[in-house]
Amino acid sequence: MPTRSLRQRYWWLRSALRDPDTYPTLFHHLPKAATLRSLRLTTQVGGVKVRLGPYCSLRVAIEMVAGRYESQERSLLQGCLEDRDVVLELGTGIGVVAALCARRLGSDRVFTFEANPALIPTAREIFRLNDVAPRLENCVLGSTEGEMTFHVERDFWSSSTIKRSANARAVKVPVHSFSERIRKIRPTVLIVDIEGGEAGLFDGADLGGVTKIMIELHPHVIGPAGTQHVRDLLRAAGFAPVRELSNGTNVLFSRT
Repeated sequence: MPTRSLRQRYWWLRSALRDPDTYPTLFHHLPKAATLRSLRLTTQVGGVKVRLGPYCSLRVAIEMVAGRYESQERSLLQGCLEDRDVVLELGTGIGVVAALCARRLGSDRVFTFEANPALIPTAREIFRLNDVAPRLENCVLGSTEGEMTFHVERDFWSSSTIKRSANARAVKVPVHSFSERIRKIRPTVLIVDIEGGEAGLFDGADLGGVTKIMIELHPHVIGPAGTQHVRDLLRAAGFAPVRELSNGTNVLFSRT
């Protein structure tokens, strides 16, 4: 199919995803829409420029084009960040949330960590597209220094330190001390979206001067008991959920 035709299909799909009345006919076009990834077209997610590419499955590409990607997290950020904040983010993904934080606070106040090495070039590209430069590091933050297996899924947002499917691809990634990074960076805000890795993240962690934690909980990965364990640890550390700013499994905790 000629490039022009593919580009026309891209713009049709972008429009159609915003109009529920077109959904009955939309799905007839989805198989061909998969080729949109190879065009390296640029869309916007919450005002952040994002370039489609091989990193995104069809499902991910549709969420990007529709502007729905990380919508709950983006909404929480509006009520979370203050001018004085320093952000430490676990789970950069492709860098949309980090880019928004850097726009709001300045790049030198945003530190972000991503375990999937394949996403690092994409995140850096998105930072360049948006004229920001948060500090990005390819590693897992945990209780001790070392190395661990990370499981990469087709939909990158499902990748995790926990193996979630038989098709996951295992890669070895470095592990650095979570508490040590907190002592070094001295963040006031933690943003945590690590697909179940939150289950053991706060065990014995020194949260220092952190005053707010924006976290996506994954009960479908770690179970209700694992989710409650995270809540109990944060409560014991002096944090309470800000219910009016939380949304489903995306919860904002504030130090009381």
